[in-house]
Amino acid sequence: TTAGRAALRNASDLTLLLAGAQLGITLCTLALGAFTKPAVEHALTPVFEALGVPSSVSVAVAFFLALASVTFLHLVVGEMAPKSFSLAHPEATAVWLALPMRGFLWLTRPLLKGLNEAANWLVRASGATPADELGTAQNVASLRHLVEHSASVGALTAAYHRGVVSALELSETTVGEITTP
Repeated sequence: TTAGRAALRNASDLTLLLAGAQLGITLCTLALGAFTKPAVEHALTPVFEALGVPSSVSVAVAFFLALASVTFLHLVVGEMAPKSFSLAHPEATAVWLALPMRGFLWLTRPLLKGLNEAANWLVRASGATPADELGTAQNVASLRHLVEHSASVGALTAAYHRGVVSALELSETTVGEITTP
């Protein structure tokens, strides 16, 4: 599908994708702070004043409650719940968000590249080397360890575990061992 291909392209453009996600989160935070917090504060201030709370106190309490409620909702609804869902359903989330994210990356690519360059400059200035791509190569031993751990915690069925272990053992088999002269 088009979304599947876009998800694969996103995976190969990981640094820019993460920068785009961070920019999106930051823009949402700023928008919530600029629009929602004043609206909630504006709605709460008259309620406190109607209860006889002095104006200066009602403004301060309304401001605090607006800030706390908007921050809570942003963290839980805007960041933590989507993160948990995407960790539980990574493939579906990657495909579902692939096309909108490609569009956002297309619109913001020059800005994101500039931000990445600034971040990489800071990383190099600290004496480290920036990592622009995710290392995906795994060796057989680390894959076997991952499969064993997954089976021990119940994430893999016994049949699937046996199949993966057999495939890993086959990867160590030479052609000479399975052919006859």
